[in-house]
Amino acid sequence: MRVWDTKTGQCTRILSGHSASVLCLQYDSKILVSGSSDCRVLVWDLVGAEGTGAGKWDIKWSLLGHTMGVLDLCFDDDYIVSCSKVRLDSTRSL
Repeated sequence: MRVWDTKTGQCTRILSGHSASVLCLQYDSKILVSGSSDCRVLVWDLVGAEGTGAGKWDIKWSLLGHTMGVLDLCFDDDYIVSCSKVRLDSTRSL
């Protein structure tokens, strides 16, 4: 993922953490949450430690549980909600 300065059009940061295509993201003033074809949701720290900023732009959490790519996500102060395709058992009927 790339972070761009809207005044200059310059890339200010490259975030690497996913091992496949990023399919969705959302952010606020504290965190960036991204979902990927690698089946993970990553939560990035946009603030860092109080006073020093240490850890800013670091991955805070890697959320596992999807078995296919994460297609969309959203969050609020209490929850992160994500969705993906589902791998269906070919012997199971809908």
